[in-house]
Amino acid sequence: MNLFSFHQFLYGNDNYGVLMHDPESGQTAAIDAGDARSYLDALSQTGWQLSHILLTHHHWDHTDGVAELAAATGAPVFGPSGDKDGHAHVAQTLSEGEKLRFGGTDIEVIATPGPYAGYGELLPASTKNMLYWRYAIFAGMWADI
Repeated sequence: MNLFSFHQFLYGNDNYGVLMHDPESGQTAAIDAGDARSYLDALSQTGWQLSHILLTHHHWDHTDGVAELAAATGAPVFGPSGDKDGHAHVAQTLSEGEKLRFGGTDIEVIATPGPYAGYGELLPASTKNMLYWRYAIFAGMWADI
């Protein structure tokens, strides 16, 4: 299994963007895309080329930049199926138990319920040695991490 590098950056007042990079293959994934300019700046800073856009769910602060980022980079968009606005640019839907090949590693999709009722579209990626989950849940609240 490859060892991934991560680059985290702030966008807006309270959201963090994440790039996941595999140095061996050169592949880079944007995890969500709430603000295209911030992701493009982060790609420029790291020198990485975007190969995947992975959406965890449909909320605007995670999907507003998807169309622009995909158009600027040519990266395909992977994410949950559905009829929400944030799903409009998903090229390949991913569901519980499916695997996505990234950087020589199979990343398994684990569907999880989210921080409130009706929030079942969070698709964290996991391998045997890593779990990427977009939210932390605390007693009485949740936080974007």
